[in-house]
Amino acid sequence: MAASQMNISQQKLRTIPIPIPPTAEQRRIVAKVDELLGLCDRLESQLAERAKLLPLLSRANHARFVQEPTEEDLKAIFHDSSDVCTDDLRQTVLSLAVRGKLNNPNELDASAEMVLSDIDGVRTKHTAKKTARTDNAIRPLKATLIPFEIPKS
Repeated sequence: MAASQMNISQQKLRTIPIPIPPTAEQRRIVAKVDELLGLCDRLESQLAERAKLLPLLSRANHARFVQEPTEEDLKAIFHDSSDVCTDDLRQTVLSLAVRGKLNNPNELDASAEMVLSDIDGVRTKHTAKKTARTDNAIRPLKATLIPFEIPKS
């Protein structure tokens, strides 16, 4: 069975009525389409600007949270409308870990000074027995070299 395509002659096509809106209506349609396309262009540029600003906002939220961790700042980091940048999150976690802010302080934990004193005592004992090197004794840290407050434990 052969398939064939039926054609419409130009004469028959001219007899089919095709409604065309009046010129005033056509102009109104074109004006509305132009207005809506302008809105689309503005929305597109706003979305592009938002995409540029979101990483800056993320970094600012992380920096503020690192300086003084609060529940509000934590909520700002994980807000539904913003993407969490993994690099910023990694930096935040590392900074909090180094500063001892990831866990609750334990009263049984010794202060940093006590730990250094114990280490220095053990080193002195080993030095006296000649089982340790003496060239790298622990020296106290200069306050100017510490970029943040040292945790109590």
